[in-house]
Amino acid sequence: MPEPRPLPPSEHLPPYTRHMTCRDEALNQAEPPLRQAFVDDRPLREALRREAPGLSPLVLTRLAELGTAVGSADTRALGFAANLHAPQLLTHDPQGRRLDEVEYHPAYHQLMRLALEGGWHSVAWEEEGHGGHQAHVAALYLLTQAEPGFCCPITMTHAVWPALRQDEALATFWKPRLRARAYDPLSRSPRDKHSAIFGMAMTERQGGSDVRTNLTRADATADGYRLNGHKCS
Repeated sequence: MPEPRPLPPSEHLPPYTRHMTCRDEALNQAEPPLRQAFVDDRPLREALRREAPGLSPLVLTRLAELGTAVGSADTRALGFAANLHAPQLLTHDPQGRRLDEVEYHPAYHQLMRLALEGGWHSVAWEEEGHGGHQAHVAALYLLTQAEPGFCCPITMTHAVWPALRQDEALATFWKPRLRARAYDPLSRSPRDKHSAIFGMAMTERQGGSDVRTNLTRADATADGYRLNGHKCS
């Protein structure tokens, strides 16, 4: 390849380009993201003030702290690392025993810990009737600025509670695990865990993400429910 031609002396350049030091300097890019992602986001704060006037000062302080974390270079680096290193399916252990576990990069676990230890998966129910749902939405808005993918289990854990609390026995078992401000990444029985996250397998081969066309049924049995159908996720 031919060598690139050197830039002419600055006195021969147009006035608006004389401060440029290299050919690929970007002059039309946005400034780096806000470092105080909540405090500096006036529309977000005004929306919360309007839509959640009963939100407690403590929750607002927690959101400000989350915004500081999300706006940091360290958390942004976690988001890039979590995307660079895709999850790996481990079907068997070295001895050939079936595992069916997914191994995530440490950056993913750190992002999960940021959300769960902050209580953003359960704030809607802890502050229900006092702006909790709006706080949950605000927190997800902030967390997606770090990395959106890990927010899926966070919001699914949030969304499962209205169904679980319809059954007293289920609610008694799951409530402390669902609301725990802790992250347990180990794959083990829920009875051995103090905190838990939830997933929802809704997609079916005939319907894509259109859950209105789902065919799977949950039929009651003596010890719970049996699912009959086909799930892709």
